[in-house]
Amino acid sequence: MATNFLPIPSKQATPLPELSQHLLDYISSHFRDAHPEAFKRDVGSLVGMRKEWVEPKSEAHPEVARGLMKYHAQLAFAATKFPSDIGQQFTYSLPFPPPYSLTPDAPISLPSLTYERAGVLFNAAAIYASLAAFERRAEAESIKRALGYLTVSDYYKSALAAANGLDFPCASYLPQCHFEAAAQYRLSRDDNEKAKYGEEIGRLRVAETLAKKGLDAGRKGVSDNVMSDLKQLQGVVKSTLESADRDNLMIYCQAVPTPAQLPPINGVGMVKLQTPTEVAEPIAWLMSGGSGSAPLFSGLVPYGVHLALSIYDDRKDTLIRDMDGKREELDGIAASTLQSLNLPGSLQALERPVGLPPSLLKKAEEVDAAGGADKIRSLLMDVNRLSKSNAKILSEEAHETEQLVERQPHVAETRPPSHVANASLIQMAGQYDGTLKQAAQSDATDIISDHVPSTTSSGAGFSALPASVRPLRASLEDLDDHIAHRAALVSEARQIAEHDDVRPQVLQEASKLAHGGSGDVKPEWFEGIFEESLSRYDKLRDSMSDETSTQEQLLEQIRQQNNAFLSERKEDPRVKERERRLQDMDVAYWKWREIVDNAEEGIKFYNSLADMLHGFKEACSQFLNARRVDVGHSPVAAKAPLSPPPQSPAPSSFAPTPVPAPVPAREPAPFLAHPSSAQWTSADLLPPPPPPAIRSGGVRQAPASAPAPDTPRRVTRSQKGPIGDPDVNPYKKGSRKGGEGVI
Repeated sequence: MATNFLPIPSKQATPLPELSQHLLDYISSHFRDAHPEAFKRDVGSLVGMRKEWVEPKSEAHPEVARGLMKYHAQLAFAATKFPSDIGQQFTYSLPFPPPYSLTPDAPISLPSLTYERAGVLFNAAAIYASLAAFERRAEAESIKRALGYLTVSDYYKSALAAANGLDFPCASYLPQCHFEAAAQYRLSRDDNEKAKYGEEIGRLRVAETLAKKGLDAGRKGVSDNVMSDLKQLQGVVKSTLESADRDNLMIYCQAVPTPAQLPPINGVGMVKLQTPTEVAEPIAWLMSGGSGSAPLFSGLVPYGVHLALSIYDDRKDTLIRDMDGKREELDGIAASTLQSLNLPGSLQALERPVGLPPSLLKKAEEVDAAGGADKIRSLLMDVNRLSKSNAKILSEEAHETEQLVERQPHVAETRPPSHVANASLIQMAGQYDGTLKQAAQSDATDIISDHVPSTTSSGAGFSALPASVRPLRASLEDLDDHIAHRAALVSEARQIAEHDDVRPQVLQEASKLAHGGSGDVKPEWFEGIFEESLSRYDKLRDSMSDETSTQEQLLEQIRQQNNAFLSERKEDPRVKERERRLQDMDVAYWKWREIVDNAEEGIKFYNSLADMLHGFKEACSQFLNARRVDVGHSPVAAKAPLSPPPQSPAPSSFAPTPVPAPVPAREPAPFLAHPSSAQWTSADLLPPPPPPAIRSGGVRQAPASAPAPDTPRRVTRSQKGPIGDPDVNPYKKGSRKGGEGVI
């Protein structure tokens, strides 16, 4: 049937066979109080509606439009239970392909329930447009049904107003001009009957202008039926205008008003411009029984509740993090202030001239109970074992090269020596060696009591303590109490947070507020519950805030008392030495706390080290195998007894000699200028350790003064000289007797 109505093509939806399982998996992973089997029927109903009404090609039938409205209402209700993005891609094809396109554009996919709802509403609108286009305008009943599907004039005006910012004529511009030109022409006929010939001519001129604009805008991409109808209207308007102008000039002589002076055309409300209830309020329409089915997923906790609970948990965690951060800040200020005042070491050295102070013993017990550095030491032993294994591989290759040169001297002219061929491996091993030396220096342990000298002298008693000692000691104890109090505040806040569950109150409030409504739950509904629950932390938070001013006053008091104490102290060098050692022990405790804080990073560091060592060992093995293949002999042949060449005897400097036993790794070597095959006994392969991070209570200190000259110290290879001195070439030919084998 020929018609100038423009039906809207529908969007083709891509089937989603995995949608059912995806919804069940999402419920299982995101709703802790719901079992997916309880919602299996709801999921099946929703997926069945999509397969029935959305996935097939939409037909212009009122029942199809009603089915789409039902599915859209269920999606709107599900949006109150699920977030928009549930990880499922919804795909729709483009309804309007580009002009002159040979192939259709690729469909558009978005992981959004809102996109699915928009596609469903678009297809419903397309069905209503098709139903209106198929009605016969020759019958009054058909026109009424078409008007029920469309509201032409007002909708075109709204679309045109929204598209005024575009640089090209839109699809709504031509129909707007067409219908307005027809209205001006019909009103001009009324003016002719009322003898308003001037207004008749004015309206005909406006109609002619509108028809011309519509034809200019619709030259491309417009239906032939629409263009033919508009051209016919333009012809009628033109002929009528010529006749009216002639009659007015010769007979009536009435003034012709301008378009602005013409009375406006008052529209007639044939239908009411309104959005259907199932589109404007889909959840209310669904819950009132308009769709004929119950809402799906009504047993799930609304998504707004989950969002509200996550907001509360975030506020609670932020509050505790702020309290803990304040505690660490105050502890760090206290520790740095005491260390700058040389406290409590100076006071302890005077109060307890013999033995260790109780506070230091307590800290030492804490370090000892934590295990100390045993785990790190065991890791270093494993690394040392791996390094010796790699050194054995390199030593084996160098030994084979020496035997080969003694067997076949001419090979030395064409075959590079081992220390040249494996220079990169030697350099890498040297780097690992220096790194392990640095780590080994921090591994040395001593008895802490040996570091703290006594201030007693034989036959001499102790003088009475200065009067300033007692108040200073009381202030230090008060500071320790405040540090412990702050830790207790954070611990109490964490205990409250563990049992702080507002879920029952939120669910009760959500069911009360959402009852009989749209079903949508908003997080701002629960602000009163959140404020009431968080008020339980106000006392702890205020106490932590008060600690700032309290500690400032206490530290200032300690400074003044320390000045008085220093003025009364006697300049005893033994007391000063003991004070320095005690202060070093106290600083060591804070450094140990830093190590505890960085334990997790250290574990990651040593785990990654194992992979590096295995890679280095593989590189050494591949190098050894390549050297063997290069000369075409097996390890068995390399170890066979050597016989001198028949023509000329081998030089005595190349005669094989017994290999000396390796020197123990912990015995200092007299000289290690360059490595040889006999010296690969402790190739230490540690990469540089990560720099220490300053955590709570830790303050970087200047390096401790060197120990007394009579203090025994272990001599290491790193103190003797680097591996591979570039200024000296030690890799010369010689026997293995002097430790100058080829590497």
